[in-house]
Amino acid sequence: MKAPLIAIIAAGLLGSGCIYKEALVEINTHPINPSLLGLWEEIPENEESTDPDQLLVLKYSDTEYMVLFDDELYFRGYPIELGGSKCIQLQLIGSNKGDLANKKMKRFLVARTAIENDHLEIRMLDQDLVDDDLESTRDLARAFLKHKDNPKLFDKPGRFKRIKE
Repeated sequence: MKAPLIAIIAAGLLGSGCIYKEALVEINTHPINPSLLGLWEEIPENEESTDPDQLLVLKYSDTEYMVLFDDELYFRGYPIELGGSKCIQLQLIGSNKGDLANKKMKRFLVARTAIENDHLEIRMLDQDLVDDDLESTRDLARAFLKHKDNPKLFDKPGRFKRIKE
């Protein structure tokens, strides 16, 4: 799978967010939120969508999630905090076509999540405020902190409903 396709799929996962070459935060020590665990199905914006995407969120450790998007993309997810803002960082680690962990490509996403009435809202970091061409964790963090109080820091939400077994 080529990098542009992965970026398109990952952006589709969570709205129009951007994908970064480096992590926003390198060390994670925050505990996961158990209410995010489970199987989620996209709530289409219009009635024409007949094949909604699915998101499976599993506990990998006390501080990490394993996320499977649409039976195709595998992410390591972990809660982060920067400048008082709590987010989840996603690291693309592979696809159903193989391991991507060692590839030098853009594979990090940052999201803000909220759950209400078994609906998950995911907002991705806006590339207009935190440019996806920034090359280092330090530059990403600096851009993020510059805009941390801007209500447009995160894009329009993707919405998912919990699938009960």
